[in-house]
Amino acid sequence: RAGGYEIIAGHRRSEAARLAGLTEVPAEVRRDLDDDAAVIAMIETNLKQRTRLLPSERALAYRMMRDALAHQGVSSGNGRHTREEIADKYGESPRQVARFIRLTSLNRPLLELVDRGKLQMGAAVEISYLDTETQCWIMDNFEATGKAPSIAQVGELRRRYGEGALTQEVFAEIMLREERETTCGEKDFIRCVREEYFPDMTPGDVMEKLWELIRNYRHRQNLNL
Repeated sequence: RAGGYEIIAGHRRSEAARLAGLTEVPAEVRRDLDDDAAVIAMIETNLKQRTRLLPSERALAYRMMRDALAHQGVSSGNGRHTREEIADKYGESPRQVARFIRLTSLNRPLLELVDRGKLQMGAAVEISYLDTETQCWIMDNFEATGKAPSIAQVGELRRRYGEGALTQEVFAEIMLREERETTCGEKDFIRCVREEYFPDMTPGDVMEKLWELIRNYRHRQNLNL
């Protein structure tokens, strides 16, 4: 900025130095960054330094990076979409990057439910395709009952919404409908785990991943004996 500098990354360190009475701090001065490059640099720094991000924070970071990359016209030369670029940078699958970005279409109360673990990621992504009014119905229902909609319920809501037949009365009927199974049955366990945590894996790969996690857990337990 004219007549001064803008902090791209290190705001907390700068504030800590100010509170400590320091008048100088180590800094790297860059003069080659436009607005898009500055946004990308800021996000990359935050993602590298903060390994434990809330879903809402990661969602916003991925969306901001996607928008900045798209505005820059960044491409790897083979036509890959910006979400593939982001996935490569942070060890995510492109589909998972897209799922996080979809979360930014949720209203703030529902996004807070995701952060608190009260709303499953899979259901939240599906809800993000519904309009603001329906999202408000879902939040009102949660506040009244303490229950978030299941994947099956959200699927029905989306179907009725797509048909233009989702009224508040239909919504209430779907939310009151008894679920045949309140939890995953034994046969559905792998499907549920895959749907929530490993959507890009095959059922066989999910089974192998679970065995790997079990073996690692047993190994750590043996080390602690």
